[in-house]
Amino acid sequence: MLVQRSKLTTKTFRIVDNGLVYSTKRWLEKMEYFMPFEELSSRRVEFTVFPKKSFFGALAFLALSAAFFMVSLFGQGIERPVGPGLVCLGAAAVCGFLCWLHYDSYIRIGGFEGNLDFFHSKPSREETEKFIERLNRQKKTFLAKRLTRSLEASTETVTLSDELYKLAKLVEYGVLTREEFAQLKARLTKSAGTEPAAPDIRH
Repeated sequence: MLVQRSKLTTKTFRIVDNGLVYSTKRWLEKMEYFMPFEELSSRRVEFTVFPKKSFFGALAFLALSAAFFMVSLFGQGIERPVGPGLVCLGAAAVCGFLCWLHYDSYIRIGGFEGNLDFFHSKPSREETEKFIERLNRQKKTFLAKRLTRSLEASTETVTLSDELYKLAKLVEYGVLTREEFAQLKARLTKSAGTEPAAPDIRH
């Protein structure tokens, strides 16, 4: 199990027999999901969320606040705008807090109906990478066992070529890589004692 905490958000990922259970908890909100191995893609992307609007809003309000306080300190013959300066300073603090709250780096693994977003380095980059590797290994093992059982229990209408076609579709959808496809194909053909032509895999 992997538990990740960043600021006000806690993410929990737990590998089960046929997929991944993951939950997100923040403030008074908690959501839990299940993603089957068949829907878990091998594709990943790393990205950083930087809330530009909050950042530049904080700078703008901070500049306005500084201007109001400068007028308050050095202005002569005019009303000292202390109140507006404090309001702008408070707005800058709120924008700065929102910027800090939403800024983070992620590792995203795609799925058919949603994405898995891991915090990049929580609790550490090494632990996150190890968990993702373990998740991919168990996914491949599960798919291999399921397809092998399906082949062993197949009738005359379900052939090895049918099973390889299913694997090819998983490659097309990004669930399996070409290397994983080759490994699973070798297991299936070894169990069947034959070597059919490989189905076409689209680029």
